[in-house]
Amino acid sequence: MITSISHITLFVSNQERALTFYQNIGFEVHTDAQLGGMRWLTLCLPQQKNLELVLMLAETAVEKALVGKQDGDKPIFNLATDNCEQDYERLSQQGVTFTQKPITEPWGISAVFKDSEGNTVYLCQSHEGQHGE
Repeated sequence: MITSISHITLFVSNQERALTFYQNIGFEVHTDAQLGGMRWLTLCLPQQKNLELVLMLAETAVEKALVGKQDGDKPIFNLATDNCEQDYERLSQQGVTFTQKPITEPWGISAVFKDSEGNTVYLCQSHEGQHGE
């Protein structure tokens, strides 16, 4: 029986740059190991250690073409927050490039930013998770 998703792979052109970016927004290193000639680098959120983001160095022409484009024009993933506006301010001050400031949606508040590789990431706060409620 399948029970969960354990890893999501994100092709990157520079593992150190991607690592720094994701650590700055709150991810932690889960695994950093050399496997043969490959660096196996995974991150997780402190509150979600069972889901790892694999920062996979793009090596082939096909993989390199996917860097920053794995999501097409859609978000590669959504990050849940309990205070979208506060996280928007904090991340903006850290140099994160937002393509959409926080806006109120029927379901909550969202903002959109680009990661170090050019992928689109949604920052989402549902009405149930609003700060102070």
